[in-house]
Amino acid sequence: MKFEKRIFWVVAFALFFAVHSSVESSAANFIESQYKDRGKFYPEFLLTKDGFSYIAMGFTDKKAAAFKIAYIERFNLVEAFINALHAAKLEHPAFTEAVMLAHPEPKTYHFSNETDMINRIVLGMFAKQFKETRGLQGDIPSIRPYLATDEIHTIKTLQRADIGMLNALYAKYIDDGIGR
Repeated sequence: MKFEKRIFWVVAFALFFAVHSSVESSAANFIESQYKDRGKFYPEFLLTKDGFSYIAMGFTDKKAAAFKIAYIERFNLVEAFINALHAAKLEHPAFTEAVMLAHPEPKTYHFSNETDMINRIVLGMFAKQFKETRGLQGDIPSIRPYLATDEIHTIKTLQRADIGMLNALYAKYIDDGIGR
């Protein structure tokens, strides 16, 4: 991103950061270097992404404001994704319990059938197909970290509905004298 700032101000911000932060943080984000131009060496700073963000946050023009807004929006999206993922994980024990109660002798496929049903409704495919489509290889225990936030929310909602239906099925078994 171009901020069209004079090099003096960029170097001043980098030096300010170096003076007002820990040695480790400064050294990790602002690497003093030099470059050669027309036979002469000149000082320069190599910036990491965090070093760039720190400097850009200090600017106050329209381009810097746009950068800050985009940065905040992206941060909020990541936070929402993490929260949705965490909330969905919290539902899993109740889901497992409901499947176990709904089947007098629960088998592994009972769990995968319920999960596959939800994945097919939300994603239009099984988890295995999702992994293949996205090029995910190796032992990936869950596809949820690879889903969009709205997909995670929809899965969580359907999982709750499924828990309700499985619990209703268990209650019917009890009423009919079939349950444990």
